[in-house]
Amino acid sequence: MLIIQLKMKTTLPIFNQTESVVHQRYSDFEWLHKELEHADTKIVVPPLPNKAWQRQLPFRKDNGLFQDDFIEERRRGLEIFINKIAVHPLAQNECALHVFFIRN
Repeated sequence: MLIIQLKMKTTLPIFNQTESVVHQRYSDFEWLHKELEHADTKIVVPPLPNKAWQRQLPFRKDNGLFQDDFIEERRRGLEIFINKIAVHPLAQNECALHVFFIRN
């Protein structure tokens, strides 16, 4: 299981906390993506990095999901996703984003 550590710092008054550190799995990012897509606002939700189905197949000759280059690629993709969402003025008002930054 891959867990991503997120550090958030903000000066926006809409957030209750100015700093937080949370640990999220890929499925947590999927949850946030789904919640934002179904929000009443017209947020254009950026894509998440692709699922790693092929890396989960047995009998691979590499470390699959745990290969360093894959982990770094996934981390960069999730970072791009969350940074785009966090600066979006409509997304900042969404309860799902606030929950994402406080739940563990």
